[in-house]
Amino acid sequence: MKRIVQAALPVLGVLLISAGTCLAQTDLMRPVEQKFDRHTRQAVLEKLYVHTDRSFYLAGESMWYKVYAVNGSLHTPLDLSKVAYLEILDAQNKVVLQTKIALEAGTGKGSFYLPLSLSSGTYKVRAYTSWMKNFGPEYFFEKEISLVNSFVVPQLTAQTPGMAGIDVQFFPEGGDLVTGINTKVAFKAVGSTGKGQDFRGAVQNSRGDTVALLHPLILG
Repeated sequence: MKRIVQAALPVLGVLLISAGTCLAQTDLMRPVEQKFDRHTRQAVLEKLYVHTDRSFYLAGESMWYKVYAVNGSLHTPLDLSKVAYLEILDAQNKVVLQTKIALEAGTGKGSFYLPLSLSSGTYKVRAYTSWMKNFGPEYFFEKEISLVNSFVVPQLTAQTPGMAGIDVQFFPEGGDLVTGINTKVAFKAVGSTGKGQDFRGAVQNSRGDTVALLHPLILG
């Protein structure tokens, strides 16, 4: 019995030394883990996603949206910022509309009125938070939407000499143009003498894009 106890003592000593070594390593690693956790909290990458009800709008309508904030690394909901900023930019990247969105548990929603002062064209929806500014605009959310302003009077561009004395008149079917409804439009060109004139022209939108070519069949 005595021999068995003596033989077990060295093994017990090894176990105690090994346990002590593990505890020492744990104590050494704890500050490293704390620093890593602190860095992770400070460098959290926040991202926004904006869901809009449509991608095509008419001036005078409202754009309904919902905003989601997620962890950019884990792609999980993130309750970090309480306010998000949503902007509408034109083709020159100029901010034409801006609003603030309250975020609760990483989500927010609302609507954006698209005024009649906006011209037809492609616009950019941009969203970000104050925290996202720390990482640069390349981390902001962006998407494109199309807008048509049917209340803007088309412009006529002359393509032939002598157009200065020609009066081009447009006649919508039914007498009026209705927003969102395709309508046939007749036209005629009258010279300074009151007679019909032959011509070639184009209808352009406010951005200078040609939307229709004009060439009368006979007598303007």
